[in-house]
Amino acid sequence: MAFAFLGVWIIVGHLLDQSARAALEADLASFAEVQAQRLLPGLREAVERRAEASGGARRAILFGRQGETLAGDPAGLPEGARAARGEPRRVGPWLAAGRTLPGGFALVVAHDRARDDALSRALALALAGLGLVAGAFGVAGGLAAGRGALARVEEINAALARAAAGDLTARAPAQGARDEFATLAGGVNAALDRLAALVAGLKAVAERIAHEMRSPLAHLGAGLDDARRAAQAGEAGPALAARVADLRGEVDEMIAVFGALLDVTLAEAAAGDPRGLAPVDLGAILAEMSELYEAPAEERGVRLTRRGADGVVALGDRHLLSRLIANLIDNAVKFSPQGGDVETALEASGESFALSVRDHGPGLPQGFADKAFELFSRAPQAAATPGHGLGLALARAIATRHGMRLTLENAAPACASRCRAASRRSDGRHARNSRRR
Repeated sequence: MAFAFLGVWIIVGHLLDQSARAALEADLASFAEVQAQRLLPGLREAVERRAEASGGARRAILFGRQGETLAGDPAGLPEGARAARGEPRRVGPWLAAGRTLPGGFALVVAHDRARDDALSRALALALAGLGLVAGAFGVAGGLAAGRGALARVEEINAALARAAAGDLTARAPAQGARDEFATLAGGVNAALDRLAALVAGLKAVAERIAHEMRSPLAHLGAGLDDARRAAQAGEAGPALAARVADLRGEVDEMIAVFGALLDVTLAEAAAGDPRGLAPVDLGAILAEMSELYEAPAEERGVRLTRRGADGVVALGDRHLLSRLIANLIDNAVKFSPQGGDVETALEASGESFALSVRDHGPGLPQGFADKAFELFSRAPQAAATPGHGLGLALARAIATRHGMRLTLENAAPACASRCRAASRRSDGRHARNSRRR
């Protein structure tokens, strides 16, 4: 049984260590992606926001070319953690890793492992205590129980080994007595289920990105070849300049696609986290976004009307909520016929509020309401309309970030679709928000 307990302690410690290292590597990759998409100012903002939201348990420090601190607070970190580079390493209670970024900047990310260490020590003490109690009941019973426990640990370990080798269908047996090992097996299986879902989702998104980007990249390559041949032939002039400008526009569009994907990821990662949220006036945001889309609506011959309640305040990120409302209004205007109407409304009643954006376009195909929120998902009738199918995915990610529930539905007989969300008022009361696509 002692070996079984030791095995459990080693496995849990290994899982905690691997989880901490994976989280650290994910942080580094996330910050590197932010720099690639938003350059140094965006990276500095992300590092500062991390410092404000982490509570000190997770640190990120950005150093300049001369070693000066550009963002983040290195105070309280050991010197070894500040100088960490390459693979994650332990420095006292901290797990730290660093990366040299393009431009000569250095990024160091450090996570406080004190809580994990305390958990490991507590688990070791608990297992030691259990071993002593079990030994009091007799050597024979202890040996028998030890063999059974070791077998179960070996089953869990075998499942983890198969998963590590690439078999994401491997699961630890969880049937039998509902004891600590069954709980551990259930936790391991839940983690493996989550891992399999993430890998499947990543694979699906990668396939969709490859599909969406194949044609633009091929078109961009052909355009660059044409421009090169024209330049070699001495045909430089307004036509070539216009062609290069078109190609630049295509590059900007692809960058925007990847930027939207990053925004979706960041919003989903912060789901349910109230840090960084502040009271915002939804009526003011709705008025601002409605005014912004008046001109595009007029160009399409669409009438955009608004009615709203005053003083509707909710906890949120003003920039993200502006993007949420803008995406919903943009969809409504985009899919409205000429001469159609788009109505936006903000209403408050007791402990709830409702934000709606309603149009009278073609509506949604049957069974498409949930699929509309998937990345790169577009309705068949939208094939001729410019876009990549990311607007509603971002809208749902922002709604999830704010604890909201977003749905779409047809609103017969107007053949309109509606999106609803549930959120909280700034005083902590539940509220409801609805919108039309």
